[in-house]
Amino acid sequence: PDYHSVILSASEVEQIGQQAHREAPRECCGVILERGPERQIIEAQNVQDFFAPPSAEMAFRIDAVSLLRVSTLCENGWRVAVIYHSHTNGVLGLSARDRQAAVHDGRPLYPGAEYLVVANKGRSESPWTFSAYAWERGEYRHREADEF
Repeated sequence: PDYHSVILSASEVEQIGQQAHREAPRECCGVILERGPERQIIEAQNVQDFFAPPSAEMAFRIDAVSLLRVSTLCENGWRVAVIYHSHTNGVLGLSARDRQAAVHDGRPLYPGAEYLVVANKGRSESPWTFSAYAWERGEYRHREADEF
C-alpha cells in the first residue's frame, strides 16, 4: 500500500536536524514509527564503518540493536512510517546505493514506509533540507511531502 504519510511535525524536523548536525560529517540515520496517532523516532547508530567501503560519511547502515527495537515495536502494533538518513555533502536525493538497499527481489523491504533524505552542505546547523521518496510503480519516486 502507498500510505504517503510523511508529515513531519516541527519537533520531528528539529530532532532529525539536530541528529544530523551532531553526527556530521557522518550520515545520521533512524526510523519513525507510528501506531494510530502516536509517533516515535528511533535515532539509530550508523555502523557503516564496520563494513566494506564506502565510509559512514558516504553511506548508512542502521545498527542491529535499533533494528531489533523496530522489529519488537512492529510486533506490538507499530509500523515503520519513515526511514531517514542524511547527506552531509548537500546532495538531496536517494543515491543508487540507497535505492538498492531499500529493495529486495523487486519489492520494498518495508512496504508502506517512505524514505527521507536530509541534506546540508557543510557542518552548519541550518538550513537542513528534507526530501521524501515513496514506492510507486515499482520504484522509489520523489514526492512532495505535506510539511517539513
